[in-house]
Amino acid sequence: MQLGSSQPRSSSSSSANQMRREMTMQCWTRTTSSSRWDPLMRMSSRSAAQWIAQKKDQSRASSSRPCLTATARAAPRGRTTRMMLVATWGSAAMMSLAAAAWAAQKGRGMKTTRTKMMRVACRMTLTSSWRLRSTTSCWRRPGSSRWLTLLLRRAPWPPTSEVVGVLEDFTNRRAANRSRSEYIDQFKSDLGVYYGYNGYMLDQLTVLFPPGEVLELCEACETPRPITLRVNSLKARRRELAAALIARGVNLDPIGPWSKVGLVVYDSKVPIGATPEYMAGHYMLQGASSFMPVMALAPQSGETVVDVAAAPGGKTSYIAALMKNSGTIFANELNPARLKSISANLSRLGVTNTVLCNYDGRQLPSVVGRNSVDRVLLDAPCSGTGVVSKDPSVKTSKNAADIWRCAHLQKQLLLAAIDMVNANSGSGGYIVYSTCSMLVEENENVINYVLRKRHVKVVPSGLEFGRAGLQRFREFRFHPSLQHARRFYPHAHNLDGFFVCKLKKMSNATSAPGGSAAAAAAAASKKQQQAQQQHAHERGMDGSDSEDESSSSSGRSASRSWSSAAQAAARVRRTRQRVMRASRMMTLAAAVVMERMSQSLMLIQTTMMHQQKW
Repeated sequence: MQLGSSQPRSSSSSSANQMRREMTMQCWTRTTSSSRWDPLMRMSSRSAAQWIAQKKDQSRASSSRPCLTATARAAPRGRTTRMMLVATWGSAAMMSLAAAAWAAQKGRGMKTTRTKMMRVACRMTLTSSWRLRSTTSCWRRPGSSRWLTLLLRRAPWPPTSEVVGVLEDFTNRRAANRSRSEYIDQFKSDLGVYYGYNGYMLDQLTVLFPPGEVLELCEACETPRPITLRVNSLKARRRELAAALIARGVNLDPIGPWSKVGLVVYDSKVPIGATPEYMAGHYMLQGASSFMPVMALAPQSGETVVDVAAAPGGKTSYIAALMKNSGTIFANELNPARLKSISANLSRLGVTNTVLCNYDGRQLPSVVGRNSVDRVLLDAPCSGTGVVSKDPSVKTSKNAADIWRCAHLQKQLLLAAIDMVNANSGSGGYIVYSTCSMLVEENENVINYVLRKRHVKVVPSGLEFGRAGLQRFREFRFHPSLQHARRFYPHAHNLDGFFVCKLKKMSNATSAPGGSAAAAAAAASKKQQQAQQQHAHERGMDGSDSEDESSSSSGRSASRSWSSAAQAAARVRRTRQRVMRASRMMTLAAAVVMERMSQSLMLIQTTMMHQQKW
């Protein structure tokens, strides 16, 4: 499948499930002795599978331990297959012993604990077999892939197609005594155990996608994305570079019709990052999803462009190639240690129109100047929920506090990026915001915030594919123009999870679009109220009802303003008191520590003096 092409989602079918049920059989095992494994090594694979199947009649007492589902008739032959069966059998036995120890220690039911742990062992073994299928000769024979596919589909882990099928057609397929929330909880629990996601991530994914798509996404994130490279048009052409790499033993293809400079690498006999062409700067190893922000920015020759977060230099060099080394590019990076990689890559690729700088992105308007550049690219720091295949720690390390902290920083960076752009630029005035996150809090919610704070609008990005941005999510309601934003997913486009949105600055004013009108309306109402009070005072309406009403309303407003001011002053006073108390405690603690250190030093000196005397 070409990168970026939409991948249709397979629908669960009752007829397919029935056929798989008829073609498969459950094998039940009961053993704790290694001597029971030896017969498997002395027989063929098909005989081994049949031998395991015969254990079903011998293990009725422990029928709660399903460990393997196999199609014995289609089992491929070979020693490797027998090793896989032995590994599964051994995992079941060892997990049985571990379950017994765990149940004895925790005081839990042996039956439930043993079943859960053996299912995990079974699934791990089968998944390892599936991932080895391309490097093992026995899996290349006819029928072997179908056999192992049936193993994986009928294994009790991860969530079976029955659960997904019930959730997708809940009205017709649900059990009478189970609610949808129970199915959802079971679905999330199974996903969390097998794929290792925490509760927060599963809540986000199950709300963002339907159940079947969540399962496809989790499975797609378990495998890395294809290796892609971008041809440096400043030094080479794609056709010539592809011919040179193919001659060196690299198997590659064009990345797709949407890119003229991308190549996808399937396999290589040489290190793809150490070829003479790479050293000469003819190409850059770069993820396909990182092409999108630069393509949406579409910089023109002679413009002034700012890359707010430039490391390691892939997007910056792509911008320079599109500008043909003309104009000026400000490549900013907050981390000084990463400036070396940017400088090395730009030098290798032959980029000569770039100025490196090391500032906080929120300070760039005061450094570069407000309303002074034509275009800005902000690939904002984010939670990285779209690149789980590169960083699996994202599954468990992210929570709501981390996401909102990232969103707050992204809002500040985007406001600073907008302030740098000149709305009156003849060819520019554009800002591209992108993240490698799939969460709405870091994407549509950030864009919706800046639409209220600055005179900008969302415009079409020019990208040929990708899903449209969301206009509503949970309690959020976003501007309709966010449909021009683009979302990319691993399971749908074979790319890292990515979000791209292009903004056009309409005015250089820094206030919100309705800010000046609201201020004018407030000033007019204030003047009208003052005029009414002065008119009432001139007429001398001291005992009239109107004066009483106006005085009472003014008194109420004054009391409200006074109470709010008093509350604010009280909050400030309490904050100061806390700060002073904390500073006093820190001073006291420091004094105690210094006193203890001085006592220790005196004791050490005294001891040394006594030792010298003796």
